[in-house]
Amino acid sequence: MIEALDLYELIEARKPDEPRWPHRKGDLLLRTGHRSEAAAAYERAVELYLAKGFEVRAAATATILATVDPTRSLLIERIGTAER
Repeated sequence: MIEALDLYELIEARKPDEPRWPHRKGDLLLRTGHRSEAAAAYERAVELYLAKGFEVRAAATATILATVDPTRSLLIERIGTAER
């Protein structure tokens, strides 16, 4: 897992405006039980999806985030206002 995580971090550093890499990093972290780190990665992905105009993908990722860390569910409300 550490090698994969290192690769995601390297790719994310080289492509900081691409939401897929923090999203995939969040998936890996969640599968390995690192919930707080996964939540942080998902939150970055949501922000990047929104910045690129992918509101539906941002909402789907925010839903995952809310199940991982319910305290971050306000992000879903923010997405709802961005879609209007």
